Amino acid sequence: MSEQSDPRVDEIRQTLARHQAWLKDSNSGRKADLSRTDLSGLNLTGVNLSRATLTAANMTGAILTRATLQETDFFAANLTSADMSYADLSRAVLRGVVLKGAKLNNANLDDADFRGGTVMAANGQTEGRKSADLTDCMLDFATMARAEMTGANLDGTSLVGASMRGAKLTGASLIDADFSDADLTDANLSDVRIERANFTRSSFAGASFARANISEANFENADLEGADLGDVDLSNSQLSGTQLMLTVKDLKPHVRRAFEDHEKWIETNGKDGRRADLEQEDLNYVNLSGHNLSAIVFHQAKLLEANMSDCVFMMTDLSGADLRRANMAGSTFVGANLSGANLEGANLAGVRLLPIKMRDKDGKLTGRVTKTQLDRANLTGVRLGNTDLESCSLEGTRFS
Repeated sequence: MSEQSDPRVDEIRQTLARHQAWLKDSNSGRKADLSRTDLSGLNLTGVNLSRATLTAANMTGAILTRATLQETDFFAANLTSADMSYADLSRAVLRGVVLKGAKLNNANLDDADFRGGTVMAANGQTEGRKSADLTDCMLDFATMARAEMTGANLDGTSLVGASMRGAKLTGASLIDADFSDADLTDANLSDVRIERANFTRSSFAGASFARANISEANFENADLEGADLGDVDLSNSQLSGTQLMLTVKDLKPHVRRAFEDHEKWIETNGKDGRRADLEQEDLNYVNLSGHNLSAIVFHQAKLLEANMSDCVFMMTDLSGADLRRANMAGSTFVGANLSGANLEGANLAGVRLLPIKMRDKDGKLTGRVTKTQLDRANLTGVRLGNTDLESCSLEGTRFS
């Protein structure tokens, strides 16, 4: 404990000395009980308060870097803006704590308990939180194996490179949290609320997302192999590089129904069902391989990295669509409209691009022919293989 002019220091020093003696021999000294003590702003760098009791203590802004706090009881303590970087908090009780804005970078929090918890003060007021508050907390490169974080509020928290194997985050709130490069192998993320969270390059092998509510999350290059995603809606999340493909049943209900109705429309030659209009819909990473997508309106739709191989696109409207890195190999386009579409890096190997002879409402040929249109489309980096573009309309098409 560093030298300070604070009048609390001498008393704290005596408490710490007795506690050190107790840690060495439980028959001597005395276990530290600093419950409801005001430790705010104190410099407690490197102290050993293992197994001490700090229930409802005020530790706002306290400095506990490299402190030894194994099995320490912080039940309902206020640790707002405290600095606990590199501290050992393994098996610590952090139930109902407030850690808003605290620094725990590189801390050891293995088996720590962050569940909610409240306690009644002498004045009748409730101390602690029903959900531990870790908002805007810094936990970069912390180890949190098997940490119990059920219901915790991690909004705005940074956990870059954190090791959270087997952590239990059931019902936690992860809005705007940063888990990039984190290890969440075997973690329980059931019933979590995830919005705009960053999981870039994170590992989720064996993790469970059962009933999770996920919106606009970034899973770019994350390892989701072996994760239990159940019926989780990932349709508006970033999945680039995950090798994870969405099926039609994974899409939003109205989009799913549109595909189902369109299939009936195709099968009955328009007598049943309805032509699908998916203008501007988010269909990134969807697997539509082998489908008949004729006449669907995909105008300005998002189809990033979609698998649309071996499909039929007769009179399909893909104008202005985002088809970057989409796989359309082996598909047939007949009179389709891809004008203004972004096909950068897409796979068009073995694609047939054909014109269509137009017919009137009675089915008679009109003498007009409509080419598959690639006018003003971006074909930069497209894999064409032996695909022939000569029969297409290519006015203003960009190839590099």
